[in-house]
Amino acid sequence: KMRFDSWAVRLSYNPTKELSLQVSHGFVKSPEPLHPEEDVKRTTASIIHAKRFGKDILLNSAIVWGYNRVNKDHQEHSFLAESALSWKKNAIYGKYEFVEKSTEELALDEHTFGHDGKFPVSAITLGVNRKIFSIGKTDFSIGSQATLYMPEKPLEGLYGSNPWAYQVFIRVNPGLMR
Repeated sequence: KMRFDSWAVRLSYNPTKELSLQVSHGFVKSPEPLHPEEDVKRTTASIIHAKRFGKDILLNSAIVWGYNRVNKDHQEHSFLAESALSWKKNAIYGKYEFVEKSTEELALDEHTFGHDGKFPVSAITLGVNRKIFSIGKTDFSIGSQATLYMPEKPLEGLYGSNPWAYQVFIRVNPGLMR
């Protein structure tokens, strides 16, 4: 049975055609099935910027902050800053991510890391892709990206001091439908 037991409000403002600002706050009733007794108060804010240079060059950037509060002892922040520069069939991008995760979310031993432990995790990603062909309005690209993770000292024994990941990918990007 559907219940309307959660709510959210958002304020958006576009001071220019290139810039968008937003802030939101909401109450989410029991979002996690494993913890049905926990409700979350969620707050977000973002700045999004898109700038075209000539016909073929586009720079997109975003800064996003999020905050979840379950109770006075369980509060988690997250932050993202990313940018992508596209020209003709090419794109290069980078992003920085920061998130706080609990002992449970990281599947850590509570006896070793504490029941209420909270661990900041950061990552930096750099990537590149190139459109190789299109079918109708759908673009196909190939690309590669690398991510360097920066775990806190207590997690280095599990993950190392600077673990990293590397991917090669094919991206299918459907065009806008009108």
